Amino acid sequence: KQWYQRRVHGDYRCLKPKASLNSENWPHFEMRGYRAAKTKSELQNVQEVKFDKYFFNLEDPQVFDEMMYGRHRENIWKGAYGFDFVSINDKKDSCLPWTECYKNCFEAEFQSFARKCKEKGGLFKCCLST
Repeated sequence: KQWYQRRVHGDYRCLKPKASLNSENWPHFEMRGYRAAKTKSELQNVQEVKFDKYFFNLEDPQVFDEMMYGRHRENIWKGAYGFDFVSINDKKDSCLPWTECYKNCFEAEFQSFARKCKEKGGLFKCCLST
């Protein structure tokens, strides 16, 4: 959820300076805790989110290539953004490029998470992004 809010509303992470690390590799503060902290002591106890070179870093040509064309690209997307399913649909001459996604969504509708959600009056919704 946090990554989605940053994508839609802008990336407002606050870096956590660490003398032992190059500034390009600094972690960032967990934002709810950071915003709630009122004292230096509270700020020191805010959870730290480890630097991930793949998270919001597609401007780096090496990262871009790994995430778009690399052998493990689906796993990189899952790890960096917390997705449970990723399918990069770049198959040449495919008349049904979204088949893997539709299949995953259909199966997910009948799994325990979706059933529990519906039982509690919720709505399970599967979204595809292009």
